[in-house]
Amino acid sequence: IAAVEPRITCLSHTSVAGHQIATMTWILAKQGCRHADPYHRLSSIALYTRLAGFDEEALCKTLWSFAVAQVRCTRLATEIVHELAELPISTSSIALAIWSVAKLKMYHLVEDAFNAFRDRIVNEIDGFSGGDLKRLRWAFASAGITDGTLCETIFSRSFQLCQQRDVESLASLMRGLSITGQCISLLSKSASSILESGMEKCKDNDIAAMAWSLSVALQGDHKFFDHVINFI
Repeated sequence: IAAVEPRITCLSHTSVAGHQIATMTWILAKQGCRHADPYHRLSSIALYTRLAGFDEEALCKTLWSFAVAQVRCTRLATEIVHELAELPISTSSIALAIWSVAKLKMYHLVEDAFNAFRDRIVNEIDGFSGGDLKRLRWAFASAGITDGTLCETIFSRSFQLCQQRDVESLASLMRGLSITGQCISLLSKSASSILESGMEKCKDNDIAAMAWSLSVALQGDHKFFDHVINFI
């Protein structure tokens, strides 16, 4: 904080480039600063300049920093999401922005962001990496989004990638599906895929997570439970 403080003071008296603010918030977040004051001061400067000089990278970095620090500035987050929605940003930036506002528990803004980027997510889903999809799944489930098409798009593509990876990824996918209460057939397919690959590959916590997911969504009506009992 001591190293950044003089720079914040200088910024309030000069014309500001977006990357300067983004870099300072990033440094604060990476250093573990959870004091709200420097973030709010930087936020005030950014809003005063109407996000002058902020490009895609600076916008996403700033939003991510506030999310990691768990410092909420509703107006700044809203302005950033709206600004990003007007830019031809990358799929990674879409996922990061949505994850960031979900991390801040600004669920109304998560819904706005999903609506703003809905067409791109649906039409460009293959362009999202496994990490991007994990962020989207978490935000989707956390905010209680009810868009069936988005759910099917995000979780179906995630299932394809998780099948190529490991049981832990499938367990994570199943947890998200059980929370949304949607795409139940995909939840069952995930469990079946694990059974086909062999229960011996499962860790205890993965088995517990998957059993919980199925019990919530399917009320235990799946052969997975019989295999769990036999395996134990």
